[in-house]
Amino acid sequence: MAKILAASWHRGGMKAILPAVERLRQDGNDVRLIAHKYAEAIAQKAGAAYETLEDIGLPDLSNAVLSRFMFDEMPDAVLTGTSAPTDSDADAIDKRLLPVARMFDIPSIAVLDFWGDYTERFSTAGAVNDFFFMPDLIAVMDTYALEAMRSLHFPSKILRITGNPVFDGLADKVKTFTPERKKQIRQELGIVADNMIFYAGNAFMEHQHGYWDLDNIIALGEACATLSASYAQAVVTLHPRQPDNEKREIARYVAGFSGLVTIAEADEHDLALASDVVVTPFSTTGIEALYMERPVFTMQPEAKINRMAFLTDNGIIPLASTVVEAASLVFKILNIPDYKTKLLEASADFRAQNDGKATDRVVELVYSMVR
Repeated sequence: MAKILAASWHRGGMKAILPAVERLRQDGNDVRLIAHKYAEAIAQKAGAAYETLEDIGLPDLSNAVLSRFMFDEMPDAVLTGTSAPTDSDADAIDKRLLPVARMFDIPSIAVLDFWGDYTERFSTAGAVNDFFFMPDLIAVMDTYALEAMRSLHFPSKILRITGNPVFDGLADKVKTFTPERKKQIRQELGIVADNMIFYAGNAFMEHQHGYWDLDNIIALGEACATLSASYAQAVVTLHPRQPDNEKREIARYVAGFSGLVTIAEADEHDLALASDVVVTPFSTTGIEALYMERPVFTMQPEAKINRMAFLTDNGIIPLASTVVEAASLVFKILNIPDYKTKLLEASADFRAQNDGKATDRVVELVYSMVR
């Protein structure tokens, strides 16, 4: 039996490691899971046994505090998620555990959950690629991530293609999703149009992308109006961490638009499967919809950085930068069967790399380091 310390503070990071944590526990290993900040809601929703910093008596994540904790704990391995860049690393337990583990010669594995911000995930906030928070191994999603990281001078010897464990069950969801369930979801949402568009938001105004979710929602609303409200309606979900003032501004706009519906809490897999088109600026939800064989496009008007470039540059999904382009894509997907078929064919190689065995591979990586 191995003693494993697992941790994350980011929603995506916790989702990525939880399946491996549960499998390791099922195998009889002693896995201590720390869910910090935004990750706690994910662990709680999953019904996983976890602890917070307060539970274990850690006042902060300083090197001194974590060094004492690691000395007392002395796990056989450390397993973490990763997180997108922030202005400070003070709460990033995914990062801060890694150099401490290295100091005690404890092997560490970090599991990626999304494509992009690779160097920032493992470097000091505000620094230029110092790779200070580098683990012994990084579990990456696929060849697209692998090649991108190699081009950024990550050592090839520490990169392992495993897939993201959170994606493992998507194929089964597609198989068990019935026309009756689709009809039920649409009725519950109040969708009366023939077609449903699902917008998965993730672009906060405060992050200054060059646009934000409301810009996209207005464009989709205008696209629905162009196509007629009886023809298409859009369902909107927003990221849980979106600032309240932004949510209120979006709610005010949507309230006056019959072609739009906002959902506070919903199963985004169900929404994607019940939809005819999935639209996102950039999000894991959009990737999951793609894996579930839904037509997906990204909408990023006047974007400073295309955060779905790994998909658009490889011709896997299209990019809409204007209302006209969004309306055109929606129309073609809904009305031209050959176009929808071509979209799904374009994503076939990307989708094929998600074979449902990521959890197996991440768990095997952990075992390879503690044997």
